Amino acid sequence: MQLKREWLEQLIFGGEASRRFTQDSPVLPDVWIEFGLKYTNPGVGPHEPVDLLLSPHRNTTPSQLGAALQVRLRAERASPAWVARHPEGAPPAEIAYNQATVAVRLLFDELVRVALPLSTWWQDYVKLEPSADLPDDFARTYVRASLAGSMRAVAKGQAEWSGTPDLLWMITVVGAVLLAARAKEPKREEDREREFVRISEARAQLVAAFAALVREPLPTDSKAKVWLVSRNRVATTAIWRSTLTVKSDAAQRVFKLNCENLAWAILDSGIDAAHPAFWRREERETRRPRIEPAEAAAQWVGLTRVAATYDFTRIRQLLNTDDDEVKLAIRRLRVDLKKHPDDRRADRWRRDLAFWKKFMSADRDTRRRATELRRSVRTGRAIDWDAITPFLQIPHTGGEYAPPLHEHGTHVAGILAADWRRFDWELTDPQHPGDEDLVGVCPDIKLYDLRVLDDEGRGDEFSIMAALQFVRHLNANREQLLIHGVNMSLAIPHDKANYACGRTPVCDECERVLGTGVIVVAAAGNEGYISYATPAGAAAEGYSDISITDPGNAEGVITVGATHRYQPHMYGVSYFSSRGPTGDGRLKPDLVAPGEKILAPVPGNGAKTKDGTSMAAPHVSGAAALLLARHRELLGQPRRIKEILCSSATDLGREKYFQGQGMVDILRALQSV
Repeated sequence: MQLKREWLEQLIFGGEASRRFTQDSPVLPDVWIEFGLKYTNPGVGPHEPVDLLLSPHRNTTPSQLGAALQVRLRAERASPAWVARHPEGAPPAEIAYNQATVAVRLLFDELVRVALPLSTWWQDYVKLEPSADLPDDFARTYVRASLAGSMRAVAKGQAEWSGTPDLLWMITVVGAVLLAARAKEPKREEDREREFVRISEARAQLVAAFAALVREPLPTDSKAKVWLVSRNRVATTAIWRSTLTVKSDAAQRVFKLNCENLAWAILDSGIDAAHPAFWRREERETRRPRIEPAEAAAQWVGLTRVAATYDFTRIRQLLNTDDDEVKLAIRRLRVDLKKHPDDRRADRWRRDLAFWKKFMSADRDTRRRATELRRSVRTGRAIDWDAITPFLQIPHTGGEYAPPLHEHGTHVAGILAADWRRFDWELTDPQHPGDEDLVGVCPDIKLYDLRVLDDEGRGDEFSIMAALQFVRHLNANREQLLIHGVNMSLAIPHDKANYACGRTPVCDECERVLGTGVIVVAAAGNEGYISYATPAGAAAEGYSDISITDPGNAEGVITVGATHRYQPHMYGVSYFSSRGPTGDGRLKPDLVAPGEKILAPVPGNGAKTKDGTSMAAPHVSGAAALLLARHRELLGQPRRIKEILCSSATDLGREKYFQGQGMVDILRALQSV
């Protein structure tokens, strides 16, 4: 019987008043809900894994936890019971760890049998002590001795449950999902919810289903411990004459600012480094007008201000310890190319295929470095970024460079750093973007392209965290920062029932980056507008508060909402811009900036107009960079930068939870110091 989300929420939370009860569980509610929906879906069933993030206990490193999971999962999948449950075979687990968490794809039974027993919660409530006098169905169930009598009585139908509420809750959730998957779909829709209520209250059957799943447990002699299990949340883009509005043009003229020695990392779908909008101005001036368009296109490597490009969409496979899963990825690429040779992603697939074939090849130098990386990961050592960097980097050469297919990252980078003027167009002869010079807030700043979103504009929390950790690595052991700021125009919806607001894995990682002196700017999200149906069935529209997305919920991050591109006082905050407060009552967003109908470069030497808080965030990144260019003593002080930008913002006369401190004003910020 297929379950509905609202039924699972009622089962897990037990009503709105007790939503925080589940915080005692090591598995967050959205994990159980996702498994419940998939496990009981006839089109998906128990054979579809869920992508998870496992946070290790304070005395366990991510590498130790990853190694323990690998051992336990192999043992579990080799057991006859697992093979009987999954005759179609094992889906790729893709176990990988970064400096804070472990990513793994697990089936429902594997979550309960492989991951959950590594938690201190499980070891407190479920012990490896056989109870021989239990009924036959329980003869090989391992339970705490103090609960054995209660479970016997419930199984025989002689008594109500009187054991520990936390264990009862876990048994109810797991058992209800298992029983619902076996139950037949009621013929009448009105009987479906009634049947689920009956299942969730059948204590003896729930206990029996749970006991049958956990019998013959794997040994738990590993010292690695799990603290928390959450979903590896999907990240998406935050899309929905702006330099004049934020006064960056005036600031440049008054202070003659130079950002050539500053660098900003763009965590997004990728920057087209070959686009003329990112060429260095002085190089361009010396070559114009004699250079031909074809010649200019071929010489972009020596012109671009994109210092390096790194592909974090492949980080999961690079950190995967199972070569068979990498070989499976290669086979999938070959199948995709064979079936869809004319797909717009075909060139990317060919490059990926060449990369992985080289990675797995017998080429001496490549194989040596790949072997060292594999050995490091398999032995559970901390991530060696120096070893993995060559495999993350996309070389800026004609044959190996892959411009991004998704437009979002190039557009965002262009708002911050474009320098594409009317007299430059003759160099490349692109489609004419209009009569305006496309000049970003900091047209001479250096960029680092960290691709965390794929060709469809989708990524995950694990990859974003890895990219943030890589920024810390690049800045480590240096007298001066290599990367001074990070822009994240992306959104991960925050489920208030799962995490304390601002304390999700990606938010914690942002705070660590801030602690190293790097400025972090994030889009507030585009969840401010909602449409819904009234009880009478009529359509209605409105605005949503407490709608800030991660990583914008992090305290130290500069979170940016959107306003009109050149008439912010008249139109105020954009209707789509996410609104505060945060789930724990803090003021967010911090600022607003132009985010409507922003014209900026896109891959392929073009330009387009886009809307969203994604477009607002790079305006504030540029404001922060100009502050650093003017006042070098502020380097390494991201919280001071945030304070200056907020205190000098222009009040638009709107509610604080809509506009934050107001619209960023770069000229006033520079003059206030």
